[in-house]
Amino acid sequence: NPGTKKARMAINDNSFHHLTLLPPMPAKEMRVVVERELKEILTVPLSEMGFGYRIMGEEGGKKIVLAAAASSSFVSKQAHFLQELRLIPELITTVPIALFNSLRLVEGVNHGVVGHIHLGDTKGYILILKEGKWAFHRDFPIIPAKEEILSEINRSLLYFRQQLRGGEIMRFFLSGTGTDELGKELTEFLNVEVEPLIPSLDLSPL
Repeated sequence: NPGTKKARMAINDNSFHHLTLLPPMPAKEMRVVVERELKEILTVPLSEMGFGYRIMGEEGGKKIVLAAAASSSFVSKQAHFLQELRLIPELITTVPIALFNSLRLVEGVNHGVVGHIHLGDTKGYILILKEGKWAFHRDFPIIPAKEEILSEINRSLLYFRQQLRGGEIMRFFLSGTGTDELGKELTEFLNVEVEPLIPSLDLSPL
């Protein structure tokens, strides 16, 4: 934003996401619980990571909590990069969370099961929402061959359906690099029409 000199960035590496159910508790206690869970799951010391969490909704009287962690040194490097451009790093988040926020802007995604595939330069991401809530996420390395991309997407969906008992995906969105040719093939492969992600912004509050 040239007017305010502030910038937002989504990092595409060195990030980790964990979805869990927690009973209602004060924010201070929840942060301690989330920190304890991350220490048990992460393969690197949490002291080397920056982390945060967000309450995504409720299920069975418990809070659906999404925790995200990223390498502190990598985040600092990105912040320094923005500062060298004379920008104030207002927000540094992860690609999956940025995709989630974008998908929530699309009309109708709060109903049923909705999928979003984003293809970056080096990584692909698949995100699934149930009733507008974060349900599943997976990233995979981008390989030029379309067959490999389709195989990774299929592997992700199988895991979602079998391990997480997910329902049938009613809508799929596609965004990212080189998606023009892939959209038609994905529609046939998934047996669901794949739409380009074009969020409809409601500017009335402004």
